[in-house]
Amino acid sequence: MTKMGRVRSFLGGLSMILIGIFMIAAPVLGFAIAILILSITLIVRGAGYMIYYFTMARHMVGGKSLLFPGIIMLDLGIFTFSMSNVPTVYIALYLIGAYIFDGGIDIMRALESKRYEASSWKLKFSGGLVNIAIAVLALISGIILGSMNTVVYIYGAGVIYSGIMKIAGSFRRTAIVYIQ
Repeated sequence: MTKMGRVRSFLGGLSMILIGIFMIAAPVLGFAIAILILSITLIVRGAGYMIYYFTMARHMVGGKSLLFPGIIMLDLGIFTFSMSNVPTVYIALYLIGAYIFDGGIDIMRALESKRYEASSWKLKFSGGLVNIAIAVLALISGIILGSMNTVVYIYGAGVIYSGIMKIAGSFRRTAIVYIQ
């Protein structure tokens, strides 16, 4: 990771921590802000993948592997942005589903890293398990307790945890592979 990438990762983690604290402090506004941030992030990433595909990746081997995630992210971002009039229960289920999906992806990446004997697979694996555990806790508290504020508190704590992990990742030394 370059120095600028480390700074971006650190600032992104710091902003995630601040957003998580705001979500816990103001759960009613925190829910709307979580949806807004998630939708903007998905739209920007999806559009970025598609722009990269149409400018460079379509000429590369495996370039379509960037087009399809770009289309899906853009579509999910627009769908999330349009969920402002939907009851909060459905929005909570959508966010919990996204958290479970993210945790599953982290676990699969960790198992792939373990297969390649990378040293950081344990951290990725534990992060994926924590994401799934947070989603399950939020699901249980939302269904059994029926409290959307508790769901926002748990989700805010998860955002804070993700921000801390992002900051820790920005300080981690990356290995450089040399081909001889």
